[in-house]
Amino acid sequence: MSSQNPVYSPLSLGETNISQQKHPSKKSTALALVGTLVIFSTVSLAIFGGFSNDDSDDNFGIAHVPYHKTLTTQNESIQLGNRFKNRYFEFKYEIVRGNYSHTNEDELAVKPFIVRNIERHSDGEPYDVYLHKIKPDEEGMIYWKFNLKATDKVVKTLVIRMIGINQTLNEGGKAEACLETFENCLEAPANQDLTIDMPRADTLFLGVKLYKNIKVFRYAEECMGCEELESGFSVKAYWVSTQDHLLNISSTFHDDSGRVFALSPKTGENYAKFTYNFLNNSYSHNEPDGSPVRLFDFNGLERVEDYTENTVFLRRKNPKEKGNIKWALDLNIDGLSVETVVIKIIGIDEIDNGGGTAIACGHDLTSIVNPRCGNIPFNGKITFFNNAFHRLYLNITLDEDIQIFKTKLDDEGSLENVSVEVYWSDWRDDVPFHWTLKTQNESIQLGNRFKNRYFEFKYEIERGKYSHTNEDESAVKPFLVKNIERHADDDTYDVYLQKIKPDEEGMIYWKFDLKATDKVVKTLVIRMIGINQTLNGGGKAEACLETFENCTEIPVDEDLIIDMPRADTLFLGVKLYKNIKIFRKAERCVRCSGLLSGFSVKAYWVSTQDHLLNISSTFHDDSGRVFALSPKTGENYAKFTYNFINNLYSHTEPDGSPVRLFDFNGLERVEDYTENTVFLRRKNPKEKGNIRWALNLRIDGKYVEKVVIGIIGIEEIANRGGTARACWNVLYNCIDIPIDGTFTLQNNVVDLSLDIELDEDIQIFRTKLDDEGSLENVSVEVYWRGQRENN
Repeated sequence: MSSQNPVYSPLSLGETNISQQKHPSKKSTALALVGTLVIFSTVSLAIFGGFSNDDSDDNFGIAHVPYHKTLTTQNESIQLGNRFKNRYFEFKYEIVRGNYSHTNEDELAVKPFIVRNIERHSDGEPYDVYLHKIKPDEEGMIYWKFNLKATDKVVKTLVIRMIGINQTLNEGGKAEACLETFENCLEAPANQDLTIDMPRADTLFLGVKLYKNIKVFRYAEECMGCEELESGFSVKAYWVSTQDHLLNISSTFHDDSGRVFALSPKTGENYAKFTYNFLNNSYSHNEPDGSPVRLFDFNGLERVEDYTENTVFLRRKNPKEKGNIKWALDLNIDGLSVETVVIKIIGIDEIDNGGGTAIACGHDLTSIVNPRCGNIPFNGKITFFNNAFHRLYLNITLDEDIQIFKTKLDDEGSLENVSVEVYWSDWRDDVPFHWTLKTQNESIQLGNRFKNRYFEFKYEIERGKYSHTNEDESAVKPFLVKNIERHADDDTYDVYLQKIKPDEEGMIYWKFDLKATDKVVKTLVIRMIGINQTLNGGGKAEACLETFENCTEIPVDEDLIIDMPRADTLFLGVKLYKNIKIFRKAERCVRCSGLLSGFSVKAYWVSTQDHLLNISSTFHDDSGRVFALSPKTGENYAKFTYNFINNLYSHTEPDGSPVRLFDFNGLERVEDYTENTVFLRRKNPKEKGNIRWALNLRIDGKYVEKVVIGIIGIEEIANRGGTARACWNVLYNCIDIPIDGTFTLQNNVVDLSLDIELDEDIQIFRTKLDDEGSLENVSVEVYWRGQRENN
């Protein structure tokens, strides 16, 4: 008798007079139907499997059965489907027949865990079945015990319903579900579902306490929507695999109304701080009507509470589609201008390395189309100085399937995931048209004090503003200024840098620090906008590494890319030979929407625990070609060599093209700039790879007397790291190639194959990148003689 099988067969007992008969006084009809009942029940059990009841001899409700039923108990827990692979399982107890939908694991009938002063009772006229107290003046209780443990899955949701417990209301009793202990209980509503999400318990106790002399689970107490169960209780368990996560997901967590929140200081003050706490979805401020602050935009994201990991975070709703969250603040106040804005966002670490972007953009009345924007560092601040912002936008876009604002669910702190500090000052209308540029000795930090893998520093000429501050929060200044000023035309308001004294040379340089304790710069991308007039001897824009003698000229309105700079300092600047104007906003370039004037420096960092690698999987052309090796005219000797560091052969194909490999599979060439080495390794560390050369040594009128083979740089194939073998002639006789010497083949070798296979994740041909020697990693010396007469 399987415990998985449901109690009720198509020949349901509910279709007999037991569930229909309210007045069982016509005994002839009852006896006839009892006979039918016995036959149908026997057939149903034989065909459809069994159920369990309060006692196996119980046919409660039939005339010859007693009207009082004593309930026995069991210590073992009832299994809520946790021994099956089902994702859904329902357990039922029906009071009319005293039947349970399933048995215990040992196929014995299920019983309650605790029964105190409770019995199952049936009224004869009218017919009614229920549980009540044996001694009316004493408290009664009955509880069932369920096991929620399983080895490979956990309960995501419990749905509990008790039918016929209306009399527990008004202190008549209490129906409850308890997790783990009887101190952790939830009251079960009458004839409605009690839903418990993520119970996080091994045991469920389900039961009823009777304080007054009441009746529970009465069949007569019918409820709407209880067609499947008219009396008793049901427990539905929804399981998920332990490889899954217990998630509570909300896509409507934020109200994105396109509203702009007006931030202002308190009366008499010039400072305000706006904050947002993601865990509690709470703001430091409210709308004027007292309602919560609403987002400007919330698209394609969802809030996830992961009860398995005890965390909450924001992620993309569709892993393959971008999403964003955006706040908009109105900072405009009559009589005041924005002096400083300090922005900080915590919990966006994963936007690093192209995972997404966090950008702050300020707009004034003249910069709606071209706002003042800057990247928000994920573990620092971005500060805007002297910006007459009227509106500030904070936008976080998730370009990859990452998580932001990740926080522990039980974190009791008031974490400020987003904070905006604004300082106002009295309005100023006397803006000068000539600005003298001050200098600083300290280097500008290119993100090296943050954990970012990517950092962009910008200088915008129109406002004379930098995207970031110095470490001490002071404003950035150039390192060197000679005969240069910032100027604005009063007619066109065209802003640029120019010479103060037209007949003298001018120059301006900024100094950047490329040092960091735990990472190094892999790539610098530098762009200067508005330097067209430096052409034709007008001036020079350049980037210098370490000293002013090691400089590279910056192209006009194009990127200068410096890979592996291997320097601690970058000097970036312009020399003005003629009386020219640079960084002019009027000089616009195509694809410069992010910066219309000035310059930008992008630094791509890698951890020192990583390596600066240049990897190529197409370094070799494996065409299956066999190279025909022959001596020079009149000679009987030829030497074939291969130099790995330069990928250079001693010979070429007859058409002048490079020698091609016979086979190159699953390997890649790696240039490690951190270790200053180059080597060959497996492309996939878990899969084998090989490299093979094939040589044809046949020459009319000659035969091969001997072949001397040597391969250098394959030490790691020892101890089963791989194999290096030489095979010859049609039958392919093979021999291992020694890792530290040469060996000789004799007796007319005509076809030669050299094959190196990497069975483990090892490196071969490892060489220093700055090795100026012509190392012969592979060498094959062949000696021919005149054809033997007997051949």
